[in-house]
This record gives sequence, structure tokens and C-alpha cells, in this order.
Amino acid sequence: MNRDRAAWAVCYAFLAYLFLSEVPQLSSLPFFSIQAAFILLVIVYFLCSFISWGVTAATKYLVITWLTSYTIEYVGVTTGYPFGNYFYTSAMGQFLGPVPIFIPFLWCALGYFCLRACGPSIVAPALLMVLLDLSLDPLFSQSLWTWQSSIGPQYFGVPVLNFFGWFITSIAVFTLVKVVIKWNAGNSRKSIIFSGGSAEAVGFYFLFGVSTVLYQLYSGIPEAAGVTGILYVVAAVLLWGMRARGENRSSWTEGQMSRSELRTIPTARSLEHP
Repeated sequence: MNRDRAAWAVCYAFLAYLFLSEVPQLSSLPFFSIQAAFILLVIVYFLCSFISWGVTAATKYLVITWLTSYTIEYVGVTTGYPFGNYFYTSAMGQFLGPVPIFIPFLWCALGYFCLRACGPSIVAPALLMVLLDLSLDPLFSQSLWTWQSSIGPQYFGVPVLNFFGWFITSIAVFTLVKVVIKWNAGNSRKSIIFSGGSAEAVGFYFLFGVSTVLYQLYSGIPEAAGVTGILYVVAAVLLWGMRARGENRSSWTEGQMSRSELRTIPTARSLEHP
């Protein structure tokens, strides 16, 4: 088992934990609380990113994402933009100013898994981040954070503006990651962080989404579960299609290179008649 497969084994063990937390007899135990699940998610992200990406790339991603997301969250809590008027409750732990220290780590974890599922893109993983928030925000509003006066229309108690804020923040994070790590055709970091989405990553994203849909059903918001359930299926199909096209393009490129190499091999006649 190589390092990347070992990392994904840890991720799927975490998914098993999430599905166990849906069992009524277990859901009330502290180990299966939402705070415990978020902490384990961040731990799994740490392990997987440093194993798969290496220390240098994983550290750069962590620092960039943490600082960018904290800055935008700080602006959001104090001004109401780009997310809406909200504040965090004490359930999120220690604060650094108006933002819990843990929140930027959640941005890091969610962003990591969206990047792994999408490959060389900025917009696609940002859209996956918005889909995650469509699942999570209706669940934990009023318990982990609270929405105050609404700005514009709402989606199950969450301002629609919030989802635009998630998209903008995600675009900012992924763009900065690309700029700082200097990804380009001649940079090996491109193949590490912005590589094509793997089957394991697509599967993890989809099953993580399914766990949030089940949680929505368990929490008594079946309408939201229906909407996000359909969107997760669509996202999984599109991600799998992107991955298949990427593999076909790679195979075609390798085939072209092989034929080009064959043309450069001298034939017997060319050797005999220089």
C-alpha cells in the first residue's frame, strides 16, 4: 500500500465513523457529537495532506488557507459581508477576535477534500465548497453560529448571500494557493496539489455529502435533504466524468508521445545509407 492509499484508508475510516454517528443509540454520546466529528475531520485532513502532498506543499496550503479564511471571516462577522449578519456561539471553542480559532481549520479541511476531488481547477472546487455549505449551514445555524437580521432571501433559514460568500472565499483561497505555490507546466507542485481528481477523492466527497443528507433527515429537514441529495448525485456524476475525460486525454497524450518517439528511432535502411 503506497502513501496515498494509506491516507485514503484513514479518510474512509472517518466516513465509517460519520455513518455510525447517525445511529440513534450512538448519536447522543460525546464521541459522536458534531464538535468531535469536526475535530476528527481536521485531524484526518492534517494526516492526509502531509502524507499525500508532503510537508512543504501541505504547509503552504495550510498557512494560505487559514490566513485567508480567517481574514474574510473576520470581515464577515464585523461587517455582515460577504456572508450576512451572523456571530459564532461558544460551542466552537476559543476565539481569536470575533472568529473561533477552529473555523479556519475547517476551511482548510473542506477545501483540501474539494481540491482532491476536482483536479486542476479553481471554480469547480469552489462550487463543491458551496454544495457542502448548502448541507452544513441549515443543520448548525443557531447551535454553532447564529444568523441575525437577514439580508435578502433565505434558504432554510440561511441567507442566500452566505452561499455567494462561500464561493467568493473559496475562489480567493484557491487562487492564492495557486499563485503562492507557483503552479505552472514546469512546476512539480502542479501535479501534487492541482492534479486530476482521483476515484478515492470523488468517492470520499460523495459519501461525506451523503452523511450530511442523512443528518438533515435525522434533524427533521427532509426538504433540504432532498435538494442536497440530488445535487450530490449530480456532482458525483460530473466529477466522475471529469476524471474519465482527464484519463482519456492523458492516454491520448501518452500515445502521441510514443508515436513521436518511434519516428525518431533510426531504421535499418537509414543506418545503412547515411
